[in-house]
Amino acid sequence: MRNVLAVVCASLWTTGVLCAQTPSLLPRPLRFTAEEGGGAFVRERGEPIVFSADSLLPEAEALRNVLGEDHPVKKGTSGRIRLLIDKELPFSKSPEAYRIEVTTGGLTIKAPTRHGLYNATRTVYQLTADSDDLPLCTIEDAPAFAWRGYMVDVGRNYQSMEMLKAQIDVMADLKLNVFHFHLTENVAWRLAIKKYPQLTEQKNMTRDQGLFYSEREIRELMAYCEARHILFLPEIDMPGHSEAFKRAMGFDMQSEEGLRTVLEILREVIDTYDFKYFHIGADEVRIVNKAFVPTVTDYLESRGVTVLGWQPGGNYGPSVWRQLWSEGGKKSDSLHSVRLDSRNLYINHMDPLETVPLIYNAKILDVDKGSDLDRGAILCLWNDRRLRRGEDNLTHNAVYPAMMAFAERTWKGEGKIGRYAGIDARPDALEAFREFEDRMFDVRDAFFSELPFPYVRQADIRWSVFGPYPNGGDVSKAFDIEKASASDLLKMKPDTTLIGGTVIYRHFWSPTIKGHFVDVAPNSTFYALRTIESEEERDAYFWISFYHYSTSHHTPTADDGTWNFTRGEAWVNGTLLSPPHWLHSGQPGNLEVPLEDENYNIRRPYRVHLRKGTNTILVKSPIRSFSGPAWYIPMKWMFTFVEAPDGYLY
Repeated sequence: MRNVLAVVCASLWTTGVLCAQTPSLLPRPLRFTAEEGGGAFVRERGEPIVFSADSLLPEAEALRNVLGEDHPVKKGTSGRIRLLIDKELPFSKSPEAYRIEVTTGGLTIKAPTRHGLYNATRTVYQLTADSDDLPLCTIEDAPAFAWRGYMVDVGRNYQSMEMLKAQIDVMADLKLNVFHFHLTENVAWRLAIKKYPQLTEQKNMTRDQGLFYSEREIRELMAYCEARHILFLPEIDMPGHSEAFKRAMGFDMQSEEGLRTVLEILREVIDTYDFKYFHIGADEVRIVNKAFVPTVTDYLESRGVTVLGWQPGGNYGPSVWRQLWSEGGKKSDSLHSVRLDSRNLYINHMDPLETVPLIYNAKILDVDKGSDLDRGAILCLWNDRRLRRGEDNLTHNAVYPAMMAFAERTWKGEGKIGRYAGIDARPDALEAFREFEDRMFDVRDAFFSELPFPYVRQADIRWSVFGPYPNGGDVSKAFDIEKASASDLLKMKPDTTLIGGTVIYRHFWSPTIKGHFVDVAPNSTFYALRTIESEEERDAYFWISFYHYSTSHHTPTADDGTWNFTRGEAWVNGTLLSPPHWLHSGQPGNLEVPLEDENYNIRRPYRVHLRKGTNTILVKSPIRSFSGPAWYIPMKWMFTFVEAPDGYLY
């Protein structure tokens, strides 16, 4: 990271307008104050980390992992590096709150709980990015929302233990605290059940056959989460998404025999793991056995378990926590129940460059901060489409950029009412987003540089947009702007200015998620113009696209000779760019056929020749109808044109 500490007043953190020399911390702390004149705490080799109670040994060891193995840990209250329990931090009642004070005399960390102390060690970790010495500062910090979760669906596409742990590590460093593990699906049941081993037999799975999680592995994941103060939240989907159960058992979940079997499975699971929270799914299914969900809920609650379910979903009582997954899951439907937000927080539906702004803009549960009922949110990864390997989850979807934006939003709170899939071009909002992007890349470069990261800075990409021009349903119709010279293009007054490497004119979830235009009509064409300055003549590599395939939709592949079914086009310095040759051109949509090169982030970037000096980019985006290539796939009116990061030259 490039930053050096400077004096910062707490109000700057609140407004989002930061001095250029503040440290890159993510999520951003509630309050940060640097020592006037700068300076650092210089640690001595062999200096002990002192903790005030036996129970704090794990947090002392977590701090030693940050500061270095040459710092022994010992119980006590005096020393230059101290971890202390303080039940009465004056600025917050959150159990996750903490206070860090770095002076020339030492480092003192206080928190009301072990969890708060652990959070502080993650902040100290980020403070060490530039130097082993800690900058002189005071940090007072606490989250806006109590639950800040991340969900992976391993029912459809199995993920290895190593891969899961790597994601949990990043969660911990970003102070996310709930790991939601979706274990069962129509495709496969992946949780070992001793009484019914047929559930995980290879013949009863339609993908990743024979891959599941043993009791030893579940216990290992639970312990891994617990050591990082992350709640392990398992989900067995019932009574829907249960075709794998039906194949294995020979009867439906909602039958009398099915309900008895589910209760036996739950008894074994709770006896084995002693879960305190359990997710039953219960969505996207016609419930014909009205006793099913209440019976399951009553049993789990009788065992001291808090039950969660998706909303819209089952016929719940008020004690069941509701995880909102669509705008149909309205808060008004659960006025007296605990709520978690996952509305439009599905990474799999997002263009990678849309991911960060959309999540960054969100207002969790439509409130600025949490409460007893407005508990928080869970970011979800649903890759419905078959993958060739589990690791493709992280390249086909912008998982780690999404995590960073989500960590920022759920820790800080606030956000904007109304879901906007773009970058706010108003000066103050744009500067705040630019500052967030800078922190995100600083943290990525310092700590996560080896992770898949399909994202580039967008705050300084500015497009002059012309239109909409009525095309009468003819998406090939050309307008005079296509014939203009570069000098004439640059003299034209745009109809609007938009920001970003991906520009979404109209979202496929419109009006729930807003693109740049709300009232735009079909049978229209937009043109977008920008310039790129190059210090030399060179070949550059770009992400170019006119549509992004959700990894949960069975969208057909474009025909050869086209960029996609909207017939978008792009010119560089007046030269029309030829579309790629698609590996599976014209292929009908099929969830069982993995995506290969349909999305820009999973294909080799497009080579573009840039001349020395000013280069003009003109992008044409026509549309005929807002209905997509199939009834279940609405159209996303958009384009992407941005220089790709170096790591994507494969």
